[in-house]
Amino acid sequence: MPFDRVTLSGRYFNRRDEVAADWRRTFLLGGFLAAIDVLISTIVGYVVYKTFKGYFINPVELGFYCNDATIRHPWRPNTISPGALIATIIGTTPLIICVAETLLFRLSQGVNLLPKWVRSCTFEYLKFIIGFSICISVMEVFKCTFGRLRPYFIDVCVPDWTKIDCSIENNFVPGIFLHAHCTGDPIRIRNARSSFPSGHAAAAAFYAVYMVFYLYRVARAGFTRLIEGVTVLMGLLVMGWTLFVLVTRITDNRHHVNDVIFGSGLGIGFALLTHSLLTRQHIYEEREIKRKIKFE
Repeated sequence: MPFDRVTLSGRYFNRRDEVAADWRRTFLLGGFLAAIDVLISTIVGYVVYKTFKGYFINPVELGFYCNDATIRHPWRPNTISPGALIATIIGTTPLIICVAETLLFRLSQGVNLLPKWVRSCTFEYLKFIIGFSICISVMEVFKCTFGRLRPYFIDVCVPDWTKIDCSIENNFVPGIFLHAHCTGDPIRIRNARSSFPSGHAAAAAFYAVYMVFYLYRVARAGFTRLIEGVTVLMGLLVMGWTLFVLVTRITDNRHHVNDVIFGSGLGIGFALLTHSLLTRQHIYEEREIKRKIKFE
């Protein structure tokens, strides 16, 4: 994607590419333009997500069998709320990228390293936001298309059993009929119809795989103990946090196991696709720099 032409920071740094830039002006103005690029992309991604999350499309109203014990678990609060999940991902991603790019550029040589560092940090984050936004939007479409009932559905539906025939255990209650006789909170009921796939799993898996692949590229290019050590540590922290998120989706009764598995697969697939489509050049060629230390 031609980030140099469609972003404010890209257009600014392109004009100054071969000019000895004043570092104060570069840091202040370039950083400001980069912040605007990041803010715009984040807002667009958020709006796209909320378009689907905000009831742009409604989940399919599936029914259930009276003897289905998998949807009779109690409702529990989120260990990691959607807001905390998004804030963690959106907040730590630029931090990880900036640390990795700093380590990489310290071992590099070239003209105007500071402008190229700012540009590189910005572009890497934009790649992430583009892939992440598409991933969670597709995930929301899947949720509404399948409309699978969450493990706590009965608890939040609060059916009027006097109007639902469950005298025979394997009786099937149609979704439309069930919807008319749910007496619980409508918002919770709608949310309880979107179990498959797990949105937390998709988001966390995309974040983990994208970051691990990115850190691997940096470590392989830098090829020093410092870079390898720091990138491995950050990668392990990201993976550990992601695994914690996946486990809590099951222990919180928010998803069935295969919801989490498919959601993880969706996130992994989009992370790999984002890497393959938006990262085609060698890491040094992409940044227009050279490695300062040469290895045999």
